[in-house]
Amino acid sequence: MLRNLAQYIDGKTRLIFAFIILVVLAGRVFTLWPIRLIEAVVNLAVLDATHHINSIIMIGIVYCLSHAAGAFANAANLYLCAYLQTDMGVKIQNRLYTKLLRVRLAVLQNRNSIEITNALIEDTAFVCNNLVTPMVKVFTALSSFALGLFFMLNISWQLTLIILPCGLVTSISARLIQKKSEENIEGKRDKSNILWKIFTEGIRGIIPIRVYRHDKAYGDMVKTASKEMKAVSLAQEKLKAINLFFMSVLFMTTIGGIMIFSGIFVVRGLITIGALAAVMMYNHMLIDPLIDVLDIQQDIIKLNVSLRRIFKLLSLPDDENAGKDIVKIDTIVLDNLSFSYDENAVLYENITLTINSPCNLWVKGESGSGKTTLVNIIAGLYPPSAGKLRYFCNNNEVHGLPKISYLIQDGYLFDRSIADNIKIANPNISDEKISQLIAVCRLGDVIAVHKDKPVGENGSLLSGGEKKRLRLAQMLAVDDADLFIFDELTSSLDEAVAFEIMNNILDMKLNKICLFIEHNTMVAAFFKECLVVDEGKLCWSTGRKYRPVDHSRDIPNLTK
Repeated sequence: MLRNLAQYIDGKTRLIFAFIILVVLAGRVFTLWPIRLIEAVVNLAVLDATHHINSIIMIGIVYCLSHAAGAFANAANLYLCAYLQTDMGVKIQNRLYTKLLRVRLAVLQNRNSIEITNALIEDTAFVCNNLVTPMVKVFTALSSFALGLFFMLNISWQLTLIILPCGLVTSISARLIQKKSEENIEGKRDKSNILWKIFTEGIRGIIPIRVYRHDKAYGDMVKTASKEMKAVSLAQEKLKAINLFFMSVLFMTTIGGIMIFSGIFVVRGLITIGALAAVMMYNHMLIDPLIDVLDIQQDIIKLNVSLRRIFKLLSLPDDENAGKDIVKIDTIVLDNLSFSYDENAVLYENITLTINSPCNLWVKGESGSGKTTLVNIIAGLYPPSAGKLRYFCNNNEVHGLPKISYLIQDGYLFDRSIADNIKIANPNISDEKISQLIAVCRLGDVIAVHKDKPVGENGSLLSGGEKKRLRLAQMLAVDDADLFIFDELTSSLDEAVAFEIMNNILDMKLNKICLFIEHNTMVAAFFKECLVVDEGKLCWSTGRKYRPVDHSRDIPNLTK
């Protein structure tokens, strides 16, 4: 874990952390040393207070100043810890989000979105608040213990030998419960993920839950998950309560033993009354740090759990194409290409295909046949498992990625106005161009109703067809793309509207590579032939006749 964190520790971070250590030491010295002043005052008072009033006053002033310096050091330490761990936490959070933008899409789509959300929000927030503090607390506890041991040995090594075993018993007791506590915290995080997933899906799926009268069954599911979460939370609190009980008993037993032995030492003249008072105050320096370790261990355990989940996401494989330059293309070549999501699921094997611009190509096939996957490979979104994906411009091979515009089936709309959603694809688009796209995509009636108002989360204020038309206008706003992908353009649209929009798009004469993934056979009227995807094989189709792809020829420039 520390090796993973090392990349976020630069020279400035090391300098601040070193300064924090110095501040902690100064705070401990200024806080603990004044106890020796109490010993001196008590001894002076016992001898003859009337002759040492000035000395007692001076010692009292020094005592107050020392504690003030210790309080300042502790406050500075608190701020520096907050600054450092927030700075590092934000770096980790930004790195995680940047990483998610680079992760191989096929891998990312198989991840649980709740797990990713928890890592981005819950785990990174916990790291921001606890990354440095536990380590500083450990150092503070160890320095307090070391100073307390030093002062105690100066007073009486015999008493020190009596107090130390009690501290060791306390520490051993904490260690015995640590492993169980760590397992319980892991279980609590898992239960939390399950519960949040149920809550999130219950909110997003509230309509089908109500329509199908699934509310009682879903409510029971929530209650069961909440009950399990409650059980694991109470188990954790039980462990903490048991620890608190044993620590309290051990602490009070230690105090009682110190009182007895210290009194005996005073009676026998082995220590002074002032030393007795100091011992009663110093003993907590040997016991409290070991008790504090228990709470610190809980924070460290939680921190490790959060960091493991974050670094697990950070270890996901990068998309090989991430970061590549955007290049102009007019030809796409799949050269003996194979693709698989994993070793046991080969979807395409040794396929060869050439696509020249401009063309309007219909890609069809049964549901689950791999049409969208094929197009994602062509677009460079999914890297091939074997073979090559090659791009050309003016008969010269270029290395990079084409600029694409993609009508995604389950694309997302932001809670902004219609125009602002279109501008997400092209911030520099003119108002005239937006008006043109609104006409092409039949959004006039939608504009009349919503005007400049937000369309709701993921277009919740729009119908299914209206959302599809808005996402289409958004993708058409990218007028300088070399590859346009229309995935199920006609779904959610009335046949008449779908026909009109298809005509409008073809009338735009994009003159680029345009791929239309369609189940709807009514689009056959717009294409002379199409590419059929069938169980990892590619076939040409004219009407109902299928024939294998002729790898020796290019895809013709299909037109309206």
